[in-house]
Amino acid sequence: LESNTNNTNNTNNTTNTNSNRHSPTHTHTHSKRITFNVASFNILAESYLTRRSHKNLPADSQKVVFHPPSRQALLVQILQRLIHSDDGGGDGSDGSGSGSGVNAEIVCVQELDDALLDAVITCMASAGYGHVYAPRGGTCTSIIAF
Repeated sequence: LESNTNNTNNTNNTTNTNSNRHSPTHTHTHSKRITFNVASFNILAESYLTRRSHKNLPADSQKVVFHPPSRQALLVQILQRLIHSDDGGGDGSDGSGSGSGVNAEIVCVQELDDALLDAVITCMASAGYGHVYAPRGGTCTSIIAF
């Protein structure tokens, strides 16, 4: 995602009715282009993840998805790929994550509930990210931005 501010060059001609002279007014605002990467990741809250609601998952996926320590480890691995740049060392086909780095300056994590909150904050803090946390209360899940 790229965000930028556009350079503007406005020229307004105003007429002085008393002397019928045109007095051009030039306004020029200099803005620098700001470029940054944003990654948004919906992790699916633990409270919504049940065997009943995801009964068609392949057996290999079930071993990770329904095993909290494995799911947490996979989540941390994915977050690390989002925050590190591509090292150019491969295409990621070996499972190392090479070639898949995003180098995101801003990371938004959706549907984060208490089961994974500490692991996500620890992972991102170790990479130097601060965070803004928006707890939702009740049965709703939360959103956090780094």
